[in-house]
Amino acid sequence: MVVSQSYGRYQVIRLNCNKEPFTDRWVRLAINYAIDRETMVKSLFGDVTQPANLVMAPWFKYGPSNIKEGYKYDPDKAKELLVEAGWKDTDGDGILDKDGEPFTFDLIVPAGEANADVVAPFVQAELKKVGIQMNIVTLESGTAWEKKKKGEYDAFMHHSGNIPWSPQGLLQQEHYSVMGGFKHYSSKELDQLIGKAFTTRDEAERRAAYDKIWEILQEEAVCVPLYDIVKVVIFRKSVKGFEFPPTMYETGIEKCEITPW
Repeated sequence: MVVSQSYGRYQVIRLNCNKEPFTDRWVRLAINYAIDRETMVKSLFGDVTQPANLVMAPWFKYGPSNIKEGYKYDPDKAKELLVEAGWKDTDGDGILDKDGEPFTFDLIVPAGEANADVVAPFVQAELKKVGIQMNIVTLESGTAWEKKKKGEYDAFMHHSGNIPWSPQGLLQQEHYSVMGGFKHYSSKELDQLIGKAFTTRDEAERRAAYDKIWEILQEEAVCVPLYDIVKVVIFRKSVKGFEFPPTMYETGIEKCEITPW
């Protein structure tokens, strides 16, 4: 018997939206269109898990359930957006360039990051197809996160960590300029919405604020969600009463299901 359980922890690539070339929304969108998540999951994980195309798990209590369509694989659209952003292969070497500079960037991967040894090269190959050179830089975990905190990175791979009923951690660390230490995209509008979501006592206002927050983050393509990191356990059919061990991510999970194969 093989069973799996999702905690809604997505492996994602955070793009440093304060640094070229990721200050350009077209570029961020292009990268999301360039990655075939379906093939990635099928070829690397045998469909044990699911691809992620939203900035957070939609089944979280305050997650982006209002967004009905996530990022799709469309390499032609990715190429069009890159051209609109001014990136062209002027010297025929297969790598796009702009103002004499090639489109190359470093992806920082903390040592030990779940499945990064196979996922990062897959993403690298996908981006190469549209003319982007991504260099994989694996660093000791503490060093990697210190660079992330200081903003000394182009892109950063990690697995998101949020309790299903409380997305405040992600928003506070990554997008709320008033607080947090890992911000990579923020705006006055987001600050106002996040502040309202954190403080209002009115449930309808809170829900509306979160919905707008997710719409902004999805439209701005501030990160590259990849897939849902699930827990998988294999045991004999004679085993009875198995339950996944408790973690903080089980708190408030109403829609979490154990799926048998």
